[in-house]
Amino acid sequence: MRPPPRKSRSRGRAGVDTPSYRGSRLALRPLSEADIEAIGWYEGAEGLRGRLEDANCGVLVIIRREDGSAIGVVEYRRGVPEDGWLKVETIAVEPGRRGLGLESEAVRLVEGDAVRRRLAQRFWSGVRRDDGLGLYFWLRLGYRPTRPGDLPWKGDPGRDIMAMVRMSENPKPGPEVGS
Repeated sequence: MRPPPRKSRSRGRAGVDTPSYRGSRLALRPLSEADIEAIGWYEGAEGLRGRLEDANCGVLVIIRREDGSAIGVVEYRRGVPEDGWLKVETIAVEPGRRGLGLESEAVRLVEGDAVRRRLAQRFWSGVRRDDGLGLYFWLRLGYRPTRPGDLPWKGDPGRDIMAMVRMSENPKPGPEVGS
């Protein structure tokens, strides 16, 4: 039996105590300037620089535990659109590592930590309406397309974007994260 993943704390942006996560195959830690070059394959990598100082935005680099290499990024926002919600803005891994469940593991680690720390009980992400693989990814994680009244804001996240949500009083937080 494998020991549960662990969570440690690291000094993040502006000295803020930021969690680092360890799953069975990957670890997540706050993105640093040095990581941006390592994830240069990701077309949005340079744009992440401006988010490093945003207190409501978490930008984590996905590290392969086997060899310590940076293989992806996950970006999330707490309190969007209001307290109790967490929006997964970006989840991306190197093209050669897609489809192996690493993205799912990263999302579950972030969600699990948010639930345990009582930062969020509701999660959402936007997916392009013409992105069948993206839709399938979120469905496999237990998300579903929104219905009227699901979201606390009026309107649509965008004509070409479908909001996918996972709401529960007792959401499955994903892998346990030990101290």
